[in-house]
Amino acid sequence: MDEGVDMAGRSRQIKLAVIGIFAVLVAAFILTYQNPVARASASGPSPSFTNAPAEGNCTACHIGSPLNSGEGNLQISGLPAAYSPSQQIPLTVTLSQDDAVVFGFQLTAIDGTGKTIGFFAVPTTSPARSQVVNNIVEGDQRAYVEHTVDGLIGTDFGSNSWSFVWTAPAELSGSVTFYAAGNAANGDGSPANDLIYSTAKLIQQAAPTISISGRVLTANGTGLRNAVVRLTSSELSVTAPTSSLGYYSLSDIPNGKTYTITVASKRYRFEPRTLTVSADLTDIDLQGLE
Repeated sequence: MDEGVDMAGRSRQIKLAVIGIFAVLVAAFILTYQNPVARASASGPSPSFTNAPAEGNCTACHIGSPLNSGEGNLQISGLPAAYSPSQQIPLTVTLSQDDAVVFGFQLTAIDGTGKTIGFFAVPTTSPARSQVVNNIVEGDQRAYVEHTVDGLIGTDFGSNSWSFVWTAPAELSGSVTFYAAGNAANGDGSPANDLIYSTAKLIQQAAPTISISGRVLTANGTGLRNAVVRLTSSELSVTAPTSSLGYYSLSDIPNGKTYTITVASKRYRFEPRTLTVSADLTDIDLQGLE
């Protein structure tokens, strides 16, 4: 009897131990996947930590150093002063810190109301060094581009960079601000004493319309008068005559489109030209053929 009671007691102890271990694992799972700050960032940070409005930054988890307190820096390169509709803009985020071992980043682009604008595309390399993720911020979905586990280490000691493409919206939508945060980590596996950086860059929308001007020339390079310059697309067809010296000007042309420009002349033949416009174009000269 004593042996049977002892065996029964051991069985209960084992069951309780198994239940305890299971409870710990469940709690860890819930903490990791329901608390964004607790989630590991080696394979990519939780969304919404770019320091954009209504967001935090990496100091929410990585402690010990105030934001932008190190001697390194975080840069976004490739942004133009203004964007045109559907313009594809290659961008590079570079994070530098001389004594850092691993590097991570996250970036988003939002309009003046805080909504995601445009979309990101990352290189199709294998393994992927960056990825696109989404999250809801104040009721609206935001898109983010960020590092992967294979994008933690750069080719140069003391820095790392990630390249991707941002495509502007099909319609002009006001100014766009790019917010980015980066972690220059010491590599000790803990969230302490890493250096966190952030930056923000604003670009404006291009003018909704542009102008195109230039000169129509004869085969020998002199100005051709009374020729007709025509600009066409699937949605537009406009014309302008040339002056006595061959100059022409076309105005109020919708920006961000692709057009074909041709010349009608009784004396010369002209090859059509294709123009993709993103700003005013001057000195678009068109020369006739013999």
